[in-house]
Amino acid sequence: MTFFIISDPASGAADDFYAHAGVRFVYTPELRSADFPNSIFELPPEEILPSGQEVWAAWMSMLDFLLEEAGRKN
Repeated sequence: MTFFIISDPASGAADDFYAHAGVRFVYTPELRSADFPNSIFELPPEEILPSGQEVWAAWMSMLDFLLEEAGRKN
């Protein structure tokens, strides 16, 4: 059985487990918040598309980085 310490009481996402298990790249995607830090990620309709565009750009950036890292090892 594997045990690990959660450093933040609000934590507990799968990435906490994988980071502690030694996985090199872990992340938790988060969307923009209309009233950060007081909202619960409830976006007005006009912010949904820009939020999706930001998430897409983040995925592309992470993929580029990972491919670059993989290329350095070969």
